[in-house]
Amino acid sequence: MSPAAASVSLPDVSVSRADMAAVRGRLRTYQARYAPFFGRRELRGHARAYLQGLLSDEPRKSIERMVLRLRGADANAVRTQQLFLRQARWDDAPILAAHRALVVATLGEEEGVLAVDGTDIPKDGTESVGVARPYCGQLGKRANCQAAGPRPR
Repeated sequence: MSPAAASVSLPDVSVSRADMAAVRGRLRTYQARYAPFFGRRELRGHARAYLQGLLSDEPRKSIERMVLRLRGADANAVRTQQLFLRQARWDDAPILAAHRALVVATLGEEEGVLAVDGTDIPKDGTESVGVARPYCGQLGKRANCQAAGPRPR
């Protein structure tokens, strides 16, 4: 590891069970806001289950592992969740419009500005996938790093 990368302390981004419990109700409310965009009750259930799986503390986020953790040993549940992700269709435009409206309502201020910056993790060596030399905010220069957050398009 390079001296510059070794001197950078990374923020603690761990989330405990207590942290998740504290926001569980807010997450349900947030998910319920978007549920109608998924049409039928079955699709809404699959969308909710997928979100629950992604937010679970399951270390490997494959569909099979998430479903088995949430619903137990039900091979049919795994197949239907996989089908939902592969074949279900919904219109993104109304979902994005609702999300933008929520952002404006909760973050909007006449004089306000929201700046979103990705998190780049300094890397050195050949063992990490996706290492490149973009601008690395933690180091303040172009360097080998791995993107871990939003990137400009």
